[in-house]
Amino acid sequence: MARIQHRFISSRYDFFALLSECLHRAREFERKTPGDPLIANIRQQLEAVEEWTARDREPAKEERKKIVFGLQVVRELRPPPTPQLGEWGDRLTEIDFYFKQWK
Repeated sequence: MARIQHRFISSRYDFFALLSECLHRAREFERKTPGDPLIANIRQQLEAVEEWTARDREPAKEERKKIVFGLQVVRELRPPPTPQLGEWGDRLTEIDFYFKQWK
């Protein structure tokens, strides 16, 4: 079986660093565009991922199924309206994939 090559995540440490960075950026985007339901929803999902993986906790299969921001990025941010949102979207899709494949 072929191994998936991640662009941003090569370890659990990278996952948590990228999660923290993307959550910080979500909060920044929310401050710049208050009331944007997409950004608010993605932030809430990132916070859920952070909670479900805190202190080496393994997220339940049901929890992993609830996260859909990777799909939202593909549907809503492609093509990206700004380079910053495009870069953020690339990172989000990788977090989404890594989280759903949690082992």
